[in-house]
Amino acid sequence: YRARHKDGSWVWMETVWESSFEGLDGSKRRLLVTRDVTRLKATRDALRENEERYRTVVESTDDVVTEHDAKGAVVFASPNIHAVLGRSRSEIYGRDLLSLIHPDDVARVAQNFFDAASSHLPTRFDAYRVRRGDGTWAWFQSTGISYRHRNGESRFLNIGRDISGIVSQELERQ
Repeated sequence: YRARHKDGSWVWMETVWESSFEGLDGSKRRLLVTRDVTRLKATRDALRENEERYRTVVESTDDVVTEHDAKGAVVFASPNIHAVLGRSRSEIYGRDLLSLIHPDDVARVAQNFFDAASSHLPTRFDAYRVRRGDGTWAWFQSTGISYRHRNGESRFLNIGRDISGIVSQELERQ
């Protein structure tokens, strides 16, 4: 609830029933604790706004956003992974990143992944192939960065783009 502060501004308050006890006169008493939660509410509102913004970006982009644990297993995939790669999110969760990469590209992508994971700097992954759900190969280019998750684990965030059309045009010109 909101209350007017002595300076005239409005603040958000929270009241919690801490305990009940018997007073010296035998009457029932309650201990209520009230505190100003204006900053806490502002922080929660900002967090919710950031989460909504992130969700909107991830759900509206044509790029595929994936998050991987320290071993490369997929722990998050954007909803459009089905439209781009023909794979469901549930199908890809827990899979090793490298299991989807073309055999000729695995060594290079693995080296980039582990270099990026240790540097904590944004790393660009030049053209590499990813297996689609139908068994064909999509050419991808991505940028990724490692970070420390709130649970202390090392994580890797990857944003990839299907560049198959561009690669096909370049091959036709040659």
